Amino acid sequence: MSADELDLEIDRLLAGGTTDDPVLAALTLLATDPIQPAVEPRVPAPAATAGSLVVARLAAAVLAATMLIVAGTNLFFGEWLADWLDFAYDPHVYREGGLAYLVVGFVLAAGVWRPRYLLSGVLVGVPLGLTLGIHGILELTQVANPAAEVMHVTQGAAAAVLAGAWLLPRRSSPRRKS
Repeated sequence: MSADELDLEIDRLLAGGTTDDPVLAALTLLATDPIQPAVEPRVPAPAATAGSLVVARLAAAVLAATMLIVAGTNLFFGEWLADWLDFAYDPHVYREGGLAYLVVGFVLAAGVWRPRYLLSGVLVGVPLGLTLGIHGILELTQVANPAAEVMHVTQGAAAAVLAGAWLLPRRSSPRRKS
């Protein structure tokens, strides 16, 4: 089976199809519900509503765009950014920070492009975005150029919307009886 055929088979299984291959069946079970052991009876989680998925993807797009802007600025204009913010410039720190933002931005963008990757974006983007948002709010009055903190406040707001749009529809999932 080619890689493309395997990808199509996995997509079919994740959509609810069946297979005789025990390895694919077990991997599909783990991929659809990695927290519950495969031997326990499963309660299907409710699917996200179309509206919540649209909101989540839009929030992820905003968060991805801000992460990629910060990444590009750190990587290519780090010295200018440090001068603008009246911070010390260390090329090593700005490059590594830019690369980290770049990766997070790409993971979020993948979730916007393909909703099956959105959980990855939620897991990496929401904690970072919320942390940056809180940091931005606290620094609004402390930095030489508070306009720069608007980016972090935007990231925090987008992360909060993404978390809400992702988690709220799943909150009403039926609970297992012990």
